[in-house]
Amino acid sequence: ERRHVFGFDAGELLGEFCESRRQLAVDRGLYFRWHGPKPLAVEGDPVKVQRIVQNLVLNALQATATGGVEVTWSLLDRGHWSASVSDTGPGFTHGPAEYLQQALRVATEGSSEVDSRAERAGKLSERPAPPTTLPSQSTHSMTALGGEGVGLAIVKRLCELLDATLEFHTAKGEGSTFR
Repeated sequence: ERRHVFGFDAGELLGEFCESRRQLAVDRGLYFRWHGPKPLAVEGDPVKVQRIVQNLVLNALQATATGGVEVTWSLLDRGHWSASVSDTGPGFTHGPAEYLQQALRVATEGSSEVDSRAERAGKLSERPAPPTTLPSQSTHSMTALGGEGVGLAIVKRLCELLDATLEFHTAKGEGSTFR
């Protein structure tokens, strides 16, 4: 994929996206909140930003049985901004958190390898999708959470494409936050 960077209003984009997904949370008996400055003029690829937030929100809604999900965005400094998706799900114990970190590392390494091969071949526009196979983990897997972790690999790859970072914090019983 290629990025298409131009100025857009991230506050408007994220607010409209969240409003369109509110009913998913309501249908599951969860709250869904969002807030951040509007307008928030930024440079970036709005399609990819929306895909990132969409994957994180859907993962959060899937992992959360009670409570809810919150999406926030803010201006940091010198044109940098951030978006976060937090949930009140079960969080991850020590094992799955390590699994997520390993899965994100593998996704990063796999996509970097694909990029290197494509650059050497001079065919960036024709590069194949990064690998979606994630390492297996003995008793802890994303399958137990209702997914295979592919969405997070996609999020990680899109963040790299946008020169952004992906961070997460999780604790058992306290939910998770992806920023």
